[in-house]
Amino acid sequence: MRTNTKRLVATLLVVAMVVALVSVSALAAPASGKQFKGYTIIGDSITSGYSVEKDPNWDANLVPQDIDYGILANMVAAPEGYYSVQDVEALRQMGGGTTYRVHGSYPDLVANGMGYQLPNDSPASYADLENQGYYNLSLPGLRTVEVREMLDPDYHGDDISQEIWDIVQKDGKQVMMDKAREYIKNSDVLTINIGSNDVAINCFIRALKVMDAAGADTQSLNYIRAAVAAGDFGTATSYLFEAAKLLGVFPAAAAAYMQGLMSGLGTFTENWDPIIKSIYAINPDIKIYAVGFFNPFKNFHITDLGDEYFLRIGHALDILLQTMNVYVTQLSAYKDTYTYVDIFDTEPIGMGTLLTGLIDGTYFKYILFTVHPTNEGHKFIASQILKAMQADPPVNPQPTQPVVTGRYIDVADGDWFKSFVDYVSDRGIMTGVTDNTFEPNSNLTRAQVATILYALEGKPGNDTNAFADVAPTSWYYDPVNWCASKGIVAGTGNGTFEPNRDVTREELATMLRSYAAYLGGDITSASDISGFADASSVSAWAQQPVQWAVAKGLMSGRPGNMIAPQGTATRAEMAVMMKNFCEAYGK
Repeated sequence: MRTNTKRLVATLLVVAMVVALVSVSALAAPASGKQFKGYTIIGDSITSGYSVEKDPNWDANLVPQDIDYGILANMVAAPEGYYSVQDVEALRQMGGGTTYRVHGSYPDLVANGMGYQLPNDSPASYADLENQGYYNLSLPGLRTVEVREMLDPDYHGDDISQEIWDIVQKDGKQVMMDKAREYIKNSDVLTINIGSNDVAINCFIRALKVMDAAGADTQSLNYIRAAVAAGDFGTATSYLFEAAKLLGVFPAAAAAYMQGLMSGLGTFTENWDPIIKSIYAINPDIKIYAVGFFNPFKNFHITDLGDEYFLRIGHALDILLQTMNVYVTQLSAYKDTYTYVDIFDTEPIGMGTLLTGLIDGTYFKYILFTVHPTNEGHKFIASQILKAMQADPPVNPQPTQPVVTGRYIDVADGDWFKSFVDYVSDRGIMTGVTDNTFEPNSNLTRAQVATILYALEGKPGNDTNAFADVAPTSWYYDPVNWCASKGIVAGTGNGTFEPNRDVTREELATMLRSYAAYLGGDITSASDISGFADASSVSAWAQQPVQWAVAKGLMSGRPGNMIAPQGTATRAEMAVMMKNFCEAYGK
């Protein structure tokens, strides 16, 4: 690969891995020492202390010699003198496999400000952290999906959750789930730092679809997928864009990659409220502090690595970061129950001269390091939180729910989708995710589509077993297999259905058209979709279903004149589609 291409690839990779939502809590040190029974920390690599400059007194000989560092430690690196992922994992295991601390990280500084007298560095002292009420659940690599899974036993993540758990926590998620509930129950203060990893996987999925459509050979695609599955994003990105260039689709692949970055926002907004809700369900009296975003590229310039192929992205992330800020501060149903802290001026490590010339595997391993806060950045975050807690100390708040008059607490009278949700709920077509929540903004899964259509037919029963990944004990076993037996849904290859994967809009159009055919209804209607800006991205097999769905008023464009065939559909959007479908076909 030529240097210029690698440099552009490196820039895109950095962007995809570092949209950072940082959440922390602190209190100016009380004169009488620690006044809290427990402080729980939830987060990813920023909160873990990865990339913090090491305490000069740190004695590496204290680390047990039989540490199994796991997969993640091979994905990223840190220069000598900074805490690496291996160091973080060593400290975690010194603490008994869960809680740990890193000198100089902002949770450590926050705890000091709260009056904690944390033990010195030794295996015995780290094992005593729980007795001190210092509970760190942070793991490099966590997404909001895994945090929600950790807190809610009824939520089972998405189709890559288990792979993520295997990478970031070799002991599996059950340990974290058990400890999370224990820690939160025993705490009166909690800080949360999660969201930055939501975007990376989407980038690869979208770019791979461009490659596939361009005729990339299976071996190349499998090589990239294997690298992603192993967590080696640097190798995956490098190979993906080199192959895209050879196929002549580099601009399209890069655009799809960046679109995936932006769609990670949807993952964050889908999971943020359920996470906060679960925390309060475990401990209604806990005080949560949520801090906004800092831009890791604010000091980045086109000349940092010497040529015009480096994009001036110093402020390119501002829109995305501010959108996430707006959600946390203004749109979340729980916005009035936690304290928000502005840390936009946090100083990141930055590329500087650290990576100059390292355009190889080492380069990619060090990229993640450069976008984390400096030691001064950690101090700044802690100081902002200390100020916030002085102004708004923990007072055991009770969370307030949105005011509603219907059956669901997350469907208010003024919501645009309320009448549609009422329609499908009254007829038993769709039910709530829980007894009192509909989760209108959650993405719809393939299994949920089958279940909705199965319910619309009166749940006729099933005597087939079509897919290896649809277990007889699953709640969607009968719906999926009945729909498959009637030609309404199809598998995704190799005898699988991928029931828990989000359904794409073009897949949904195909399923609804097949259901209309099963009913003996009109499937010949078609609208010209060439006017949509992304009409060419509709898969060949989905052309007729999408044209039909637009003609029937079941699917419309999205902002930017996009039909978004590979986009997802929310439960609220499905409620609209089902009301329109039922009225069109007399159901």
